[in-house]
Amino acid sequence: MLQFPELFIDSTASVNANVPSSPDEAYLQGMIYVILGAVFLGAFAVSFLLGRGKFAWTYNLVLICIGLTSCCCLPSNIPLLIFWIRNDCRQWYLGHKTGEFGGG
Repeated sequence: MLQFPELFIDSTASVNANVPSSPDEAYLQGMIYVILGAVFLGAFAVSFLLGRGKFAWTYNLVLICIGLTSCCCLPSNIPLLIFWIRNDCRQWYLGHKTGEFGGG
């Protein structure tokens, strides 16, 4: 019974460990998020300009895998990954004539 307050205090200390302690630290953390957001915005925007080809298919696969690193994005990225590695999607992206999407 005496250990319960100790556990509560330790758990709140670890939760508050990531909170910036000064305005300068908060500004720096915000700038890091803005820069990373701009980099990823550019990386994902480039995928619309690549067109079809082996490099573009691989590039988009890497972007999907980057999305898999966040547990918030898993519900949308797992079905997307399953669709992306299917043979008919890969063949269409590489320009082979298959079924209704092949243009033949």
